[in-house]
Amino acid sequence: MADRESFFPIPPLIRQIFDSFPLLTYPATPLPSGCPQPSQLPTLYIFSTPEDASTGKPSFNPSCLKWQAYLKFCGVSYRTGVSNNHASPSGALPFLVPAGDAKQAVQASRLPQWASENARSPRECNLESPEVKAFLALVDTRVRDAWLYALYLEPHNCHTLAQKLYRSTSVPAVNLLLSSELQKSAAAELRKCRPGGVVNRDDIYADADAAFSALSMVLGDNGWFFGAEEPGLFDATVFGYTHLILTLGWHEKEAVVARGVRRHENLVAHERRVREFCGW
Repeated sequence: MADRESFFPIPPLIRQIFDSFPLLTYPATPLPSGCPQPSQLPTLYIFSTPEDASTGKPSFNPSCLKWQAYLKFCGVSYRTGVSNNHASPSGALPFLVPAGDAKQAVQASRLPQWASENARSPRECNLESPEVKAFLALVDTRVRDAWLYALYLEPHNCHTLAQKLYRSTSVPAVNLLLSSELQKSAAAELRKCRPGGVVNRDDIYADADAAFSALSMVLGDNGWFFGAEEPGLFDATVFGYTHLILTLGWHEKEAVVARGVRRHENLVAHERRVREFCGW
């Protein structure tokens, strides 16, 4: 039987051309810098800038910052990388890529389990307690609403903060369009959450003030919420908002939410305590 090197024999003329120009094998092209790379440390992908991510600084996104802090509470050594929601397997940041495995991703909701299996769980408050759940809901609704309004619907803040943090380009016309899209998305999100779908500035900030007062009362003179021995997920959740609220450069006339936090000395002290614990 004739020797067949291919299912599709190469015509003699074409073979002569290839014989005149021998095939060269070039080195493999490295993956783009934005692609997950195997690392000796797990990598938490967050909203950040390349400069801040390279040094492990806090994210400018409350959810990402919450998990940054929580992993530090668990004693996890990790590096941070820049990403976006489109690159996340779950459609939202953050996500974690374990050390040496760029193909496996741990979404945020599974981080406590992953941390307990690979590091430790902090001696924190009972997250299944009805009281703790109620206060977590308060943070995830009233405080979150005020954050969204302050960052996206206050015009100066949206232009000087949100647009530059999330979608800044070198084209002014594009920036105006992106800013408008950010505002529309935030307004739509708030309409889903607010009573009757009504987005009212005064009501949103009043609800946030009430939430800060309640959180201040629960914290009291304790170092950590609910008198826990160590900071845990609840502390990280609150810190995700209070740190950014206290440190972002709000426009003076649009800093209502920051003034609401600063009225409570123990909340300000808690933010500082968590920041120092995390080495920020």
